[in-house]
Amino acid sequence: MKICPQCGARHKDDIKFCNICGTSLTPSKKYFCPECNYELNNPEVKFCRSCGIKFDEEHKPIERIRDNMLKICPHCGTILQNENAKFCKVCSGGLNEDTPPLPLGDNDKYYRVCLHCGKAYDYDSGITVCKSCNQPLDMKPRISTELTAEEKQQVEKILQQKREEEKKRIKYLEEQKQKKAARRKIAVKIFFATCLAIFIFVCSAYGAWIWIDNNNMEDAETALLSNDYGQAIELYGKISEKSRYYEQSQNRIKEINNAIAKYKSAEEKYKKPSYLDAMKLCKEAKEYNTNMPMIDDLYKTAQDGVGKYVQKLVNEKNYKNALTTINKIDKGDRNETVNAAEKTIYAKIQSYYDEGNKFLKEGSLDSAFANLNNAIEIDAGYKDKSDLKANLAKAYTARAEEQFDEGSLETALELANKSKQVDPSYKGATEVCGKIANSYAAIARTKFNEENMTEALNFANKALGANSENADAKNVKSDAEKYNNYTELLKKAGGQYNRWEISDAHDTIGQVPTDSIGNMVRANFTTLIYNVNNDYQYRFNPVTVVSKDSDMHWKTTYFGFRSSYSYGDISYTIKNNLNRPVKVTLEFVIDYKVGLPAYQYETITLDKNETYSDMIAFDTVYNGGATTYSYGVHVDDYDVQ
Repeated sequence: MKICPQCGARHKDDIKFCNICGTSLTPSKKYFCPECNYELNNPEVKFCRSCGIKFDEEHKPIERIRDNMLKICPHCGTILQNENAKFCKVCSGGLNEDTPPLPLGDNDKYYRVCLHCGKAYDYDSGITVCKSCNQPLDMKPRISTELTAEEKQQVEKILQQKREEEKKRIKYLEEQKQKKAARRKIAVKIFFATCLAIFIFVCSAYGAWIWIDNNNMEDAETALLSNDYGQAIELYGKISEKSRYYEQSQNRIKEINNAIAKYKSAEEKYKKPSYLDAMKLCKEAKEYNTNMPMIDDLYKTAQDGVGKYVQKLVNEKNYKNALTTINKIDKGDRNETVNAAEKTIYAKIQSYYDEGNKFLKEGSLDSAFANLNNAIEIDAGYKDKSDLKANLAKAYTARAEEQFDEGSLETALELANKSKQVDPSYKGATEVCGKIANSYAAIARTKFNEENMTEALNFANKALGANSENADAKNVKSDAEKYNNYTELLKKAGGQYNRWEISDAHDTIGQVPTDSIGNMVRANFTTLIYNVNNDYQYRFNPVTVVSKDSDMHWKTTYFGFRSSYSYGDISYTIKNNLNRPVKVTLEFVIDYKVGLPAYQYETITLDKNETYSDMIAFDTVYNGGATTYSYGVHVDDYDVQ
């Protein structure tokens, strides 16, 4: 059967074009990435768009022929959506050159076989449960109905077991039949005897009631042995509440229902598949009722599934997950496949320890460490008689001591840390780390005294990395962080001063103490501190202006009786007390008290700490003949630049 690569429509093998979308169904060449199996549009590309691998002589695109044939999984028969996948999405079976997908053409014939009775069914029929013995079929597609010699032996063993069970059941039924016939004869005699008297009749009736319950109980037990669970539950249900068998019959009904419920749950877990859960549920079901062959069969099938899964993990070298799965299985529930897989895993662990000891003797410590990690990754609790962990830790520590003596602190610390990784309980590595920490702490203190805080922190952190409790390193780190914090505060004060946030700048400087570290930082900001303190002092009186009577020069002109005017100028001196420019507006006032005062204004920009002298001229100030006056020169407004 062909499948259209464009629209997915299915066609017979002899069709050459899709009758839905017209796409050619002729086989064509396709190219795939050798690393991630991504389909390439152009075989000439140099990189894979999916995983990024570069194509070269070693990693060439893989050329395959797409025959457009429908493919199925060789492990479980599931139709594959992507024939180039590496694993089946349903059963997780590997798809490779050894087990490639199977073509499902018009002439391809496959079968599924029951490994309990040997009967084969056509794959196309879709049957998954044997109609003869009601057991799940082996899901692996086969090209022949013939069983292997091993499978035939397995089927014959199961059939022989069932024949023996059937013989036992027939024998038991025959015995029960004979007993029942004998009881009937006795019952007939009792019945006729009860007719003799009313008292005997009542006693006989009571005896008949007991006999019926007893008969129903025995018939129910017989039905249970015959695996007729529905009939058994029905007969148990007929037992009277007053019968001495009532409690036993009710318990039997609960046991049967619980066992069947557990069995069905186990079936669901098996289909997922979740073999361990299926086995657990089967064991729980057996605790309710041990006479259900279907529970034993499902348990055995799930046990085989676990064995195959564990063996698959071992084959894939996924030893850790394989061992984890094995440890979840009780000792009594492990089959030969699981036990063999466990032996393989522990042999692999031992080989890692052997290789590690070999590399240790050769002096290749990192290679020994890699093998130790591989072994621990699989099973951290494995008892290594060679004591590779302790010996490797000692070797790393010895090399760390050598590097420390040579002054190679970085290398010494790296080796000491590896010793700790190998065996945290080994004290020798801790002692070396203590020496390294002391050396780094001394360097950090020197860098601090040189006011190289970046290096001081760097070496302090290295010291704490070697020994987190090193007091000298902690002190250097604390001092360096204080130094940096004080530096940031003074930089912040500088920004505030530049924005004329003089009070905030003054307060910020006050946060830097005048201790040894604070004074170290203050020494780098002396100009800023002086300017802030000075300007903070004069923040409300940034400029002063001075003018004396002797600095005033006037002349008077008379116009008529008692009318006169004065004119002249006033000299003044103004001083900027701030260490930054100030723009000042001065107000000059002349008042003869015979009219309105005369005002003059002048705006001056003074540089930092500048003193400036000048005069202001007044023209025709009316004095009305007055000879006394008052005048003033003061700051009307200012703006700090």
